Amino acid sequence: MFPNTPLKSSELGAYWHAILHKVTYRK
Repeated sequence: MFPNTPLKSSELGAYWHAILHKVTYRK
């Protein structure tokens, strides 16, 4: 699911934030 490349904490946070936001809006 996740790439083997290491992600920055801020990048990962933003990434998850976007996904959570999408899921919330989809509800």
